[in-house]
Amino acid sequence: MKTVGYIATSLDGYIARDNHALDGLESPEWEDPDGSDYGFQDFLSSIDAILIGKNTFLKVAEIGVWVYRDIPFCVVSKTLKNEEIPENLKEKVTVISGSPQELMDMLNDKKYSRVYVDGGKLLQSFIESNHLNELIITRIPILLGGGISLFGALPTDRKVKHVDTKCFKSGLTRSQYYF
Repeated sequence: MKTVGYIATSLDGYIARDNHALDGLESPEWEDPDGSDYGFQDFLSSIDAILIGKNTFLKVAEIGVWVYRDIPFCVVSKTLKNEEIPENLKEKVTVISGSPQELMDMLNDKKYSRVYVDGGKLLQSFIESNHLNELIITRIPILLGGGISLFGALPTDRKVKHVDTKCFKSGLTRSQYYF
């Protein structure tokens, strides 16, 4: 099974402000003038399941637009309660918890071949434990100067292989890396 992180950051590597606000990263000026979604729906077509961290899920739920089709969607949390899941998402979301290895074992049992991992802390834990195979980062040309860092501290260096970078008319770039 392969795990793939797919995430957007500011040019200086922040996925949100300290208060989890996405202003600056979500703006009409970053929309693709050609109307594309920067390949996100194509990416979703390539995956079997989604693992998402609690804070990222709550932000997705707040936005109110469900773009994940009928892909199995697992929120990774030790504290999220079913009452916190919006009524319209209860049939679409499963709450699970565990270490990256335990999560991998659960997903392997379900015979998934490609799993999307999203959320800062969850991605960091998968990178630190060597459970992330691929990372796709869309860089938004803005400097936030602070906030929630995509990577955080790592106990050792992690080398990655750059596979591809695509530039968009809006100024965004999307780069793909293998671990």
